[in-house]
Amino acid sequence: MDRSSLRQTKMPCGKPARQPSIEVFVVDNASSDGSVSMVKERFTWVQLIENAENLGFARANNQAIDLAQGRYVLLLNSDTEVHPGAFAALTDFLERTPQAGAVGAS
Repeated sequence: MDRSSLRQTKMPCGKPARQPSIEVFVVDNASSDGSVSMVKERFTWVQLIENAENLGFARANNQAIDLAQGRYVLLLNSDTEVHPGAFAALTDFLERTPQAGAVGAS
């Protein structure tokens, strides 16, 4: 993930994503490339889940979802770049379309 894109993204309320208006979880599936140290040093505002073994993509996502307290959950891969207005567009759609159970972006 582009380290600045998520941090600089504004929420619909106008606050930066790193502020308490949202939660950010990073789940590490037993990587050995220094990712955990990098997240701890550079992204102190995220909640880091460190798995001792690779639990797989779905199970790792479920760990974060189980801890999440918000109304919406957004799953991002590590190579995702968040564009300005993306969060607002997704949440606006969900607010306008209560029958929708999920929304995705491309």
